[in-house]
Amino acid sequence: MRILDIKNGKLEITPEALGLKYFKTLWDRDKSKDKTKAYNDILYVYYYCDFKSPFFKYPPEERELLVKEEVLSNKDYKIDKDVLSAIDGYSEISKTPIMKMLEGASVAIYNMRNHLVNKDIDPDTAQKIIINLPKMIAALNEANEAAQRELSAQSRVRGNQQISLLEQGEL
Repeated sequence: MRILDIKNGKLEITPEALGLKYFKTLWDRDKSKDKTKAYNDILYVYYYCDFKSPFFKYPPEERELLVKEEVLSNKDYKIDKDVLSAIDGYSEISKTPIMKMLEGASVAIYNMRNHLVNKDIDPDTAQKIIINLPKMIAALNEANEAAQRELSAQSRVRGNQQISLLEQGEL
């Protein structure tokens, strides 16, 4: 079971998520009736951290800007210490070691792409990168598939039943 998920285009926040101190802090500090600020804070954390997020493959600085603009439609959104705490906490419980390594590999490839596009590089280096590109893509795809299988296996047991957070060791 996932504690945060997107269903029908909306963030679904489970009661288990609000049992975690960092999400509870974000929720409780929003005194409004509709909890818009808390919802946006948690939405930001989800899109910034979650492996299923389309922004997962970007480096942190760019991911931050993309989530602010594309999800919150607010490039001036301020990330405070409570949101940072939620990012740290949710990253820790939601990402397996494979996912963390895949995130690093994706960022490295993204940075390599920027280097190729934005810098003058010598022809030998460019040739080496181009020759190794298919191997890198295949390895990245294989790692991504392994992470997807791992994610799927975490939430299912025999009989296609859901695993509770307590059984997963997340609470």
